[in-house]
Amino acid sequence: MSHEVSGNLRDDGILDIAIRGDHDPGLILDMILEVVKLARQPGVKCLLIDIRELRGRASFSESYFNIRSIPADSPRLKTAVLELPEHIEKGVFFDTAAGNMGFTVKHFIHEGDALSWLAQGTANADETPRADAPATTIR
Repeated sequence: MSHEVSGNLRDDGILDIAIRGDHDPGLILDMILEVVKLARQPGVKCLLIDIRELRGRASFSESYFNIRSIPADSPRLKTAVLELPEHIEKGVFFDTAAGNMGFTVKHFIHEGDALSWLAQGTANADETPRADAPATTIR
């Protein structure tokens, strides 16, 4: 297997998910389904997904189609994604495309910022500005 998905449910209802290994476009649907399965656990209130150890990233077009591959009956949980600085622009695109599909997702570089955002409850992702967004980001 080219990737590994693992999860740990915290006492506060945040599900920590780590995705490690190699990005393989042919296995993205498997990875998505693994995350959805973890998110369906009882007691999960929101997700913190760490992809910083994932080697390679989807292109912008792949990201768009990956979002559309998420099963319609997936839990709509507020989701913070930890990303490397060099990939944050793709993360911002993903956030917008996911929002258009009804998901509340925001990419962060710093875990503390992600946890603070998650702690703010289930408000729409666009209501809270991201402090670590690059200056070149256009929303």
